[in-house]
Amino acid sequence: GRIDASLHVAGTQGGRDGALEFTMDEYELMTATNLRGVMFCSQYAAKAMVPTGGGSIVNFTSVAGINGEQLAPLPYTAAKAGVHMVSKVLAIDYARQGVRVNVIAPGFTLTEMMQDATPELLAHMGAKSAIGRPALASEQAEVAAFLASDRASYVTGTVIPVDGGWTARVA
Repeated sequence: GRIDASLHVAGTQGGRDGALEFTMDEYELMTATNLRGVMFCSQYAAKAMVPTGGGSIVNFTSVAGINGEQLAPLPYTAAKAGVHMVSKVLAIDYARQGVRVNVIAPGFTLTEMMQDATPELLAHMGAKSAIGRPALASEQAEVAAFLASDRASYVTGTVIPVDGGWTARVA
């Protein structure tokens, strides 16, 4: 009957490396999945939360949306950065109606999608964090659970990198 928390975890990057290595179809897929989908899910969740006293929206993006990533296509990083701004605008618009909107920007995380990653890629991406390893999905989930809970009642409009210090290392 009500939505207390809505977490939006979706992403696709395309199959090639490099900022300018993408086709129009890949652009459409990346922006539809990484930005448009999150934007409309957030809009729907916020509107549904208002009549019941509020709730928490947690949007997942990527550290690529903060600092860029040379291995990621430009539409991916732009869409992830766009989610940061969408989330901040919604946080401002809905804060006084009890809806909190925050963002988790993961660094490289071991997920089911990464099962086929080469050992070289895992080592390369893991080394980007100050901790020196990829994150576990459970480490991302712990931060999401906090943001979705009442313990984060005064946190809204925030982008939290959960990246093992990846963004701290980028000059």
